[in-house]
Amino acid sequence: MKRAVITLAIAWLLACSSTFGQSRKPTGFKNIPFGTPKQVVKELLVAEYDMERKFPVPGAPLGSDEGVELHTIANGFILSNYELGSRTYSVRLFFNINNRFCGFLFKGQVYSKREARDDLIEDLAFLSEVFQRKYGVPGNKLVVRVDDVVYSEETNICIRNDEEHCVMTGVVTNKSGRKLRRTKYVPVAGVCDKMFKSEKPGQASVKVDQEEVEEQLEYYLAATRSTAVMQAIQAF
Repeated sequence: MKRAVITLAIAWLLACSSTFGQSRKPTGFKNIPFGTPKQVVKELLVAEYDMERKFPVPGAPLGSDEGVELHTIANGFILSNYELGSRTYSVRLFFNINNRFCGFLFKGQVYSKREARDDLIEDLAFLSEVFQRKYGVPGNKLVVRVDDVVYSEETNICIRNDEEHCVMTGVVTNKSGRKLRRTKYVPVAGVCDKMFKSEKPGQASVKVDQEEVEEQLEYYLAATRSTAVMQAIQAF
């Protein structure tokens, strides 16, 4: 009975999501536009959350008093303990060959197969609703089928895929244990700017001097003081 109720709730939620306001094309993450140099992205995140290094250990993440942490990885950053609504996600920020921001990926809680029927479906429906409202093509309706998620290795739901951007939600799986028989499910949602992702080497300056960083940082932080931009930041 609970499964039937969840399925009906998800169908209604996603069918109605395209009617709540106008969606728009992706421009970046929070107050960080696609195309921003990697060093500037880090400065913006540190300023946004008032982060500092909690432990004097090489490679230790930067953290805020609210619990948000910034981890540096090979091809970008991971922002952990990021709150969206009442849920918490990790957000990975991707950069192209010229170290310019080109996409991001939300990853939710890890679920076992037993949990997948109810909790995972609700989490996926939440992400799909948020991304459909924000970036979906007006008039498009999404359908999340329980069986597709539980019995498939991976699930992909296309929110937007045009010449400029790709927006997807779905579920990826992680296998562990003896002979990789234990399967874990992770709800995800991602945005990619195709132009910056496919940028060729040398199309943009890879090195950014400190003066340029400070100028861009001052510009972006000043922009966040406007009401319209602040509303976009609060949404993410």
